[in-house]
Amino acid sequence: MRKRSPGAGCSPDAGRRPESGELVFRLPRIPQRSMAQASLSTRAVPVKWSHLLQATLCLVFIACLPLSVHANGDSGSVEHIVVVWLKDPGNPTARSRIIDASQVLRSIRGVVSLKAGTMIPSKRPVVDSSFDIALSVTFTDEQAMQHYLTHPAHVQLVEETLKPLVDKIRVYDFRY
Repeated sequence: MRKRSPGAGCSPDAGRRPESGELVFRLPRIPQRSMAQASLSTRAVPVKWSHLLQATLCLVFIACLPLSVHANGDSGSVEHIVVVWLKDPGNPTARSRIIDASQVLRSIRGVVSLKAGTMIPSKRPVVDSSFDIALSVTFTDEQAMQHYLTHPAHVQLVEETLKPLVDKIRVYDFRY
């Protein structure tokens, strides 16, 4: 194999020294003749640290973007948490009635899931064990939650089941 002069057949800056702040990768040089006769010589490709950092940050940012974006521009699902305190705390009949009646909410368009259950007693000071029932409703998006709030099945549940039995309600809505 014949000897090549430094930088011969490479880019114009292949023979130069890297500047301050540049990282140089040495890539194998593959002659145009044949892939099977690949040369082990290398050529320098200067890369600035700032460019490498920018590329890395862009990839991290893209990886952290939500996977779903809805037509109205909102991204992610919406969670609707309802915490209920009964007029008669601990009443098992009232608890069962609310949990059973809430199952009708699953049929509302946009409801992805519904979970309802009773409070788990805890001695941990950070845990609020004073409520009776909690419901967690997942919606496809915020628009679906707005539809749910005015849906006849929801309105009927509130008027005929919750209002007669419930002393206090707290609601927490969030998007994820």
